[in-house]
Amino acid sequence: MLTVCGLFAGFTGVVLVNLIIHIVGDSKVPQEVSFFSASIFLAGIALWLFAFAAERITDALDEDNVRIYFWSMFYFNVGVIFLFASIACLLFNYSWNILAIFSLIATIKPWGIDVCWFLFSGKESRAKYVAGLQSAGS
Repeated sequence: MLTVCGLFAGFTGVVLVNLIIHIVGDSKVPQEVSFFSASIFLAGIALWLFAFAAERITDALDEDNVRIYFWSMFYFNVGVIFLFASIACLLFNYSWNILAIFSLIATIKPWGIDVCWFLFSGKESRAKYVAGLQSAGS
């Protein structure tokens, strides 16, 4: 999971750097708030979330605490949603609406459902999942 966080953080960093370079070097980018600036904002949040999730994973390994690892997966999933939302904003900015909508829909099945489960499942359900992770790690 730490490797996956690193890969997503690296990809997000590349997207963020390219967005910033594009804004600095392109005089055609409108100065008003647009989907383009929203894309930069969302990519920045995604990068932070991936770094935070990776930090929590290393904390979980150091402390041998499955509960910390469990919540690091939540931060990772939210980061993926923000990354895809950033890409969708960029596509909307260039009027590639079908691809933008596809980018948003692509996050629903694996990551959106997981985030909803993290937020809305009961304490018993989460405790059962953590217990399953603990027994799998033993």
